[in-house]
Amino acid sequence: MSDLRSRAIALYVPPFRYAHGYVYDSRGHMVADQGGSEDPSSLGLRVRGWGRIGGMPESAALQDAVGVLMAELLTANWPVLVGLNGGPYVAESSTDAEAKR
Repeated sequence: MSDLRSRAIALYVPPFRYAHGYVYDSRGHMVADQGGSEDPSSLGLRVRGWGRIGGMPESAALQDAVGVLMAELLTANWPVLVGLNGGPYVAESSTDAEAKR
């Protein structure tokens, strides 16, 4: 595991909670927010924490590493959630997703 990835993992401590459009870790650090999309159907989250991460070494790369971890965790666990709710999980290829944009 790279040093940057280890540092990204160490930034936040579970359990996480969602409140009023924000995701926080157990120490109250903001991890993500629901974003400022003008599209009301948007469910995306923005990686947060720049005020805290901004002064750290390799800050932009560290925040990107947090975003990559979030995407990996969602990808790994979303199919489980869909299965628990009785729905079929059909993975969409990245080219299909790009075509919809």
